Amino acid sequence: MTKTTQIKKRPRKKSSFYHARNKIGLNENAVAKLLDISVDEVESYDDYGAPALAERFMMLWDKKHVNYEGWQGFLFSRDVLCHGKKRWTPFMLFEYHKRESRLNAIENELKQVKTLQGALTNLYTVFVDKLKSKSRKTPSVLASIKLYNF
Repeated sequence: MTKTTQIKKRPRKKSSFYHARNKIGLNENAVAKLLDISVDEVESYDDYGAPALAERFMMLWDKKHVNYEGWQGFLFSRDVLCHGKKRWTPFMLFEYHKRESRLNAIENELKQVKTLQGALTNLYTVFVDKLKSKSRKTPSVLASIKLYNF
């Protein structure tokens, strides 16, 4: 064995461009397409560094900060709203909105049931629905109940 075969090569220290690219989650082909360069140039940027403008452009492509009062720390990254490690897709936000509207409807119904008028109205509705479903034969009973409508 010669001395050269025993020595292991140390891995080269990668550039800030490489670390930024991995943080964003883009592979070499995607960065090459984004910057309109070849894959060989991307590999060269990974090893030896890239022009500052290329790295800056890649970072700007990834993140769009929301610059409005009350939205500090929020940013959009590839159609996802981010804050820290939390991420929301448009579908998730729509589902949260639907869930909130359902909860508001249930809370309003509970408030109505807690009042005497609301409880009597709900009992009347349930009673009439059961009568309608059980017997369609006795319209006179239903007519007499309608007289006492709350």
